[in-house]
Amino acid sequence: MDIYKKNRNLVVTVVILVIFNIATLFLLWIGKPKPNSINKANIEGIEKGRIQEVLKEELGFSTEQADKFLELRESHHEKATAIEEELILVKRKMFEEAMYGEKSDISDSLLNLSLEKQNQLELLTFDHFLKLKQICTPEQQKKLFGLVQQLIGPRQNESLPQGGPKDEFRDGMPPPPPRGERSPKGDRPPRRK
Repeated sequence: MDIYKKNRNLVVTVVILVIFNIATLFLLWIGKPKPNSINKANIEGIEKGRIQEVLKEELGFSTEQADKFLELRESHHEKATAIEEELILVKRKMFEEAMYGEKSDISDSLLNLSLEKQNQLELLTFDHFLKLKQICTPEQQKKLFGLVQQLIGPRQNESLPQGGPKDEFRDGMPPPPPRGERSPKGDRPPRRK
């Protein structure tokens, strides 16, 4: 009987552990926060704190300047988002006209509306940079210009030699010879046998 008692105790222990595991998984599944319920204000606060630190380190902004920048950024983001949403609606109408319309060309009104929205977006961005420039000292403006240049990326022409054509050499390789012409024998790689 000793074996039956041991097995019985083992079975009871396993059943209890399985019940505890199921209960734990159930509680974890129910208690898991939903993606929409994450505290957005907390995330935005952390992001703003990081932005302020970067502005202070990279540009030498004061706390007051950093706060003003964040206000400008928020305002620009709201306005730009509204314009981008309008632009998306115009592009959807253009797509519908192309797919379901009987014309083979785009209507001038949709094209002009699309160009107008894009123009508004560009002017808004330009105005944003003017306002940002106003809160900077002359030294900070130079640093800001350099930082923006880094974010935008190097211009193609800066990496090219002065006075040379843009596509003369790509990746250090000379261009292929024109069709019908052969390169000198010395430039040819040896044939494999």
